[in-house]
Amino acid sequence: MINVYFVADTHFGHKNIFKHTKRKFSETQDLVEHDEKLIEIWNKKIKKNDIVYIVGDFSFHSAEKTKELLKRLNGQKHLILGNHDTSSSRIQEMFVTVSHIKFVSFKKDNYHFMDDNMEIVLCHYPIASWPNKQRGAINVHGHCHGKYDKINRIDKELRVDVGIDSELGNNDIVSLEQLYYACKKITNGLRFGEYYEKIYCKQNFLTKIISIFKENLLTLSHKF
Repeated sequence: MINVYFVADTHFGHKNIFKHTKRKFSETQDLVEHDEKLIEIWNKKIKKNDIVYIVGDFSFHSAEKTKELLKRLNGQKHLILGNHDTSSSRIQEMFVTVSHIKFVSFKKDNYHFMDDNMEIVLCHYPIASWPNKQRGAINVHGHCHGKYDKINRIDKELRVDVGIDSELGNNDIVSLEQLYYACKKITNGLRFGEYYEKIYCKQNFLTKIISIFKENLLTLSHKF
């Protein structure tokens, strides 16, 4: 069986990554050790024919060194460009696809753990609105190194950070099954489209009403 995985913000070869994150798998602040441990984590989970979506900020190495790195990593790799993927034009032949945004879908009939279809919009950055959001499509992103997790929880959006440093990533690679159950946790088991229609839209409507009410009260207080 071909499995599907998601990862973001690996930052191979980035000497300043230790200043911004806490990577449990790297016991020292040595870049060689960091990269080797990350390769080990990657290949332990991802097999040769598995599909992996890299949601940006893959490598800070030169194009040639990044090519050598990619040869060592298992999987059919799709790159969604991040703000640090500056050498992508010189290594794009190493990926199945390279894009700024990517749309993928997974049918419940093909995965034993699913009771709902998944439509996913992959973008390195968390976005406020995306195609088919109103039908329950999910925004999968990176970039934030876990700092957006709290906002995602408060918003109750179908938006998930799959970065190495996120809560879901937790210093590892995220499987499709993990992502699916994380999204089902947001909806409390409801189907994704049903959640948007019955819960999310209602919450947003009430939020707008409360906001308008507060603005009117503020206006009245200034008048009197």
